[in-house]
Formats: sequence, structure tokens, C-alpha cells
Amino acid sequence: VMTTLFFSEGYGNFSFEMGLYRSSEYTSPYEVSEYPVTINPFGQLYCQAKLDSSDPDLVLRADTCVATPSMDPSHSVQYTFIEDG
Repeated sequence: VMTTLFFSEGYGNFSFEMGLYRSSEYTSPYEVSEYPVTINPFGQLYCQAKLDSSDPDLVLRADTCVATPSMDPSHSVQYTFIEDG
């Protein structure tokens, strides 16, 4: 199960997309109806985050990414994919 937390500062207009993909080609995303997606903890995870904005100063930064066996992002069992950016 993947839970995403968003923190934002400031103002602006933008769109954000995030998806899990089946392979490194990033052509076949998992559909919403397939969630929660089960992924082997020792396998490959293909995740894409996309930010669309007309503001050239707007930056997308993935600071922390964890997976938990529940929808609770503070669950005691966590698999860390990204830590401190």
C-alpha cells in the first residue's frame, strides 16, 4: 500500500501526477482498480512523479517515500525507498 503525504509552501498553479509502473519503460502504469499493488520488497519499483506548471521556479522534490502494509503512514512496519531526498 502506498500512501503519499504532500507538504507545500507558497502559492501557484500546478498539476501533479504520481504513478507506479510495471517496468522501466514507464509505458504501462498500474490502474487505480489494481491498488493496493503488491510488490516484492526485494524487487524493482518503478515510480514516476510529474509536475506541470508554467512557473519555471517551481521544483518537485521527493524527500521521503515509504511503503507500509496499511494505509497508516506511521505504521511500525515501513519499507523506505527515498530518505532525505
